[in-house]
Amino acid sequence: MPLDDVVRSQLSHFGDLRGARISLSGPPLSLTPAVAQSLGMALHELGTNAAKYGALSTAFGRVAIEWKVHAEGPTQPQFTLSWVEQGGPAVRAPERSGYGATVTSSMVKWSVGGEVSIDYAPTGLIWRLICPVENIVAHRLHEALVDIATRAASKERLRAGRRVLIVEDEPLIASEIESILSSAGFDVIGPAGTVRQALALIEQRGCDAAVLDVRLGDETSAPIAHSLIRSGTPFVVVSGYTRAQLPKDFQTAPLIRKPLRAGVLEAEVKRCLATNAAPH
Repeated sequence: MPLDDVVRSQLSHFGDLRGARISLSGPPLSLTPAVAQSLGMALHELGTNAAKYGALSTAFGRVAIEWKVHAEGPTQPQFTLSWVEQGGPAVRAPERSGYGATVTSSMVKWSVGGEVSIDYAPTGLIWRLICPVENIVAHRLHEALVDIATRAASKERLRAGRRVLIVEDEPLIASEIESILSSAGFDVIGPAGTVRQALALIEQRGCDAAVLDVRLGDETSAPIAHSLIRSGTPFVVVSGYTRAQLPKDFQTAPLIRKPLRAGVLEAEVKRCLATNAAPH
């Protein structure tokens, strides 16, 4: 989907403000469907906040949205998307993060395998995303995420016996699970959105327990369950399925029905880890 269309569709409710107080600039660029969805949600949230609290809540504020592709030394070309507000009321960082922060930060980072920065500058909010351009225009998103997770692993200091792999292909749900487990003090591996990515993370980093969704797009997480069962690693199933609908390999695992409840998920993961006290 063309990036220009994604941006315009999320700003359509501002009508005449586009062109007058909302400027768009950037080259033609076609996004993968998953990236278009996550960026669209982030832009919608940024626009809503700007209208309520930021530059578009006043008569004179402006928003500049710019995207570009550029080289970073010998590395692959990078994609940058910026949302810059000016002329609005003074802004300040929120005291706590909520749904908006998930949509504009962690969900976008997970979806594109990049980095998001948010600057509550005196002149107005500045939101910026940067990632390898191939992550958003090619069919190599999950492979790029594996590489990012692998590099991050070399910098992390994991606590033995607390590593939990997340396998979930819905960005919002994956982000929610990651937030719940990270807040509870677990060392999160992933999230992984495909069987291939999950198996690669298991091989490269290992895990002490896992949280699996059954259905991953056009495939199921059965091969992941097989791998975990062979290694004696316990897992929790998070699914919309009933117990009777679960495939055979998932029948004996704890089942948490969607929508999630944080306390239930945390308790079941702790129970799994208690049965797997010896680190792998």
